Amino acid sequence: MRKSALFLIVALPLMASGGHVLAAEKTNAELTPEQRIAEGGEDFRTYCATCHGQDAKGDGPMAAELKTPPADLTVIAREAGGQFPAEDVKAYVDGRDMPRAHGTSEMPVWGSWFSFVAEARSMLEDGQTKEDAEKMVDERLDRLMDYLQSIQQ
Repeated sequence: MRKSALFLIVALPLMASGGHVLAAEKTNAELTPEQRIAEGGEDFRTYCATCHGQDAKGDGPMAAELKTPPADLTVIAREAGGQFPAEDVKAYVDGRDMPRAHGTSEMPVWGSWFSFVAEARSMLEDGQTKEDAEKMVDERLDRLMDYLQSIQQ
């Protein structure tokens, strides 16, 4: 399916409904830490909670349908020796540069989805470039990392 057709099917209804997908207009530098965590939490509930659960413990409504159980995302820092490895987690969630040498992952490649949405948004705004779209993706993933770090046990 062509990107423009997919845009019409996916992005336009979300924009028309006021969906969060295209709502983030401020850069991370313009947001307070609390706002960054709140926006990351909103993305988590929209895109991740179906598998990982509302409390991020891996018990979402789709968890039982997956071959590999979703991870408990509240213990990442503990399992990494006490530090939350934000860049590693971000790269995994993004997924676009992760080699799938040992088979495919059941986890969606969210970087591709966020990139598509950012590019769709840039088609609607004058002066937006592919680089602007990539920055939006990167900042969105950073906000998700802020949220995940905030829920560590």
